Amino acid sequence: MSKIRTSKPSSRKKASSRSKAKKTVSKKIVSPPKLLEIFEDAGFLHIVSEKKEFSINGQNGEIDYIFLFKNVVILCEETAGNDVSHHLPKKIVFHKLINSNKKIFFDSFCEQSPEFKSYFSGDYEWNDLEVRHVYFSEKVDVSEGGISNSDPFKIMTIQDAFYFKSLSKIIQKSSRYELLNYLKVRMSDVGFSRVAGRGVSSDSFPGFVLPQNHTKYPDGFSIVTFYADPLALITRAYVLRRDGWEDPDLSYQRFIQGDKLHSMREYLSKDGKVFINNLIVTLPDEALLKKKNGDIIDINSVSKTTEICLDLPQELATIGIIDGQHRVFSYFEGKDDIDSKIAILRSRQNLLVTGIIFPKSYSKENKIKFEAELFLSINDNQTRVNTQLRQDLATLIKPETSLAIARVVINNLADNGALSGKLQISQFDPTDRIAAGSLAPYVGIQLVQVGSPLHTEWSGGSYKDLADISNRENYIKYCTDELRKILGALAKIFAHNWKSKQNGGILSTTVVGGFIALWVNW
Repeated sequence: MSKIRTSKPSSRKKASSRSKAKKTVSKKIVSPPKLLEIFEDAGFLHIVSEKKEFSINGQNGEIDYIFLFKNVVILCEETAGNDVSHHLPKKIVFHKLINSNKKIFFDSFCEQSPEFKSYFSGDYEWNDLEVRHVYFSEKVDVSEGGISNSDPFKIMTIQDAFYFKSLSKIIQKSSRYELLNYLKVRMSDVGFSRVAGRGVSSDSFPGFVLPQNHTKYPDGFSIVTFYADPLALITRAYVLRRDGWEDPDLSYQRFIQGDKLHSMREYLSKDGKVFINNLIVTLPDEALLKKKNGDIIDINSVSKTTEICLDLPQELATIGIIDGQHRVFSYFEGKDDIDSKIAILRSRQNLLVTGIIFPKSYSKENKIKFEAELFLSINDNQTRVNTQLRQDLATLIKPETSLAIARVVINNLADNGALSGKLQISQFDPTDRIAAGSLAPYVGIQLVQVGSPLHTEWSGGSYKDLADISNRENYIKYCTDELRKILGALAKIFAHNWKSKQNGGILSTTVVGGFIALWVNW
């Protein structure tokens, strides 16, 4: 095979804006995340459970942490050990018993905890409980095999814990809604909705729907403008933030900025004037456009701007914030001195919102691609989007490009194989990992691009359209498998030094890039 010329990936601080972002965030977060601070900052009530042993069907045990929100009970186990292979299975056995015997758990723990008993002595009974189980290892992530056999636990990864630690520090109690969504809790199962068994209710917001000939959007799209109070938006909002817990290949937003929110809250508390520029959001398929008499409007019949009532379900993660997350979350429920003033505004003020309802035929991937393109066009016309974020957006918008494919391959190498747990992919990854931001643009592109030896071997010299998702996924798997082979062999050769330079090993961005480029001569 012919050699590929590769630019040497630089490990210097200015190699990529993403590396700088990682280091900035990491300086703020130096201690390992703890479940206690995450859930308490998010406004959950902590019930002391440590050293309160109880029995379930003859099996004795205790729980590290119990957190409550209305009728939601979150049972948590946390370990600081370096080996979870023995700790996790024991916890799984006990929590499976709890999950299968909720009344016995409720009665047994009420005997151990007067605080727990008192909390549930009013509005809720044992069969109203919505129980979730969380397991977190703060030093070593649970393996993929462990995660796939961890029921009833939701395994919180180290990256997810850092993300929620940062989020709960910034937007405090309002981060509870994203945590509930993370734990797959639906609002129909929370509080009075669960007790009454009434399902998901909805709220109505005044607004207008635009005719399609005034928007130039494709057939099937609905564009509405409406007013909504910040609390209604916060409880329903989701933001696809880069390095968040959702699918990293389908996320594009910046992480929320605490200092920006602080200045906005100062403005709101002193001046009290609502932000008048409109938010851009996506709305769920379940959104209903109604006339004042309650009749549902057929969007295809709208020929002029029409006054409507917009019905939105009271459900988590149903309003996607494309532009304006800081304006929404500046009203967060906090613990600071000015929250008493913000609380009045949170449900009283009205924000102007432009909402997009997609055709029901649109896939999740197509929706997010559309959102990313819109986000880029809005922000590039305001404050120029930095180079790294532009690359991330281009990767999402055009997944068939060499850069996009290379990035997915590098992420796959970080998830499994010889480089598992050794690459710094997210801004929340530990700082002793190897910065990987420059690997895809400096090494990966030349390895995976059309016409490269790797591509030629995969395609057999024939044309295969990488815009076709099936071909692309097949090619990504091939590239990942081939690179894992060489990296696995090198890991055995350098077994005693196969760790980052920060941890006393040989691995750095430059070395890893060189090892990946070795494929052409292997």
